[in-house]
Amino acid sequence: MKHKSEPVQLSGLLQTLLKSAFSQRGVQDGGLFLEWKKVVGDEIAGFCAPEKITYDGTQAQRTTLHIRVAPAAILYVSSFQGQILAHLHRYYGYPKIQELRFFQAPLPRASATAKTSVPKGVLPENERRAVERIKNEALQRALLDLGSVLYGAKK
Repeated sequence: MKHKSEPVQLSGLLQTLLKSAFSQRGVQDGGLFLEWKKVVGDEIAGFCAPEKITYDGTQAQRTTLHIRVAPAAILYVSSFQGQILAHLHRYYGYPKIQELRFFQAPLPRASATAKTSVPKGVLPENERRAVERIKNEALQRALLDLGSVLYGAKK
């Protein structure tokens, strides 16, 4: 006898998974990681990505943001340290991050600047329009990619 499982609300599942993943990186909400391109701008975000936030454990609670930088761009990105800190202070509304640490490492393949790989017409028009109304680009790309996989499997 087969057991029917109840549908799971995707937003609740994603929230649980993201909270766990971001807490491992020292972040409570993950907004900075999801909105990196908006926070620092296209020019800087094209060469780097936030990796984790650490706290020094002292009474002063100095907070450090560790930033992964494409190896060829380390000097270029580090020259914007003051500007990046100013953007972070404006994003949080107070100087939450006191220090930046840059390290050289390849950026993830799916960068924030990548366009969606889903061709138009794969999803039904009404679903594609609904996804395009989502303001968060990373979530929008993920949902379009998921839809293309699901609808592609039906062919």
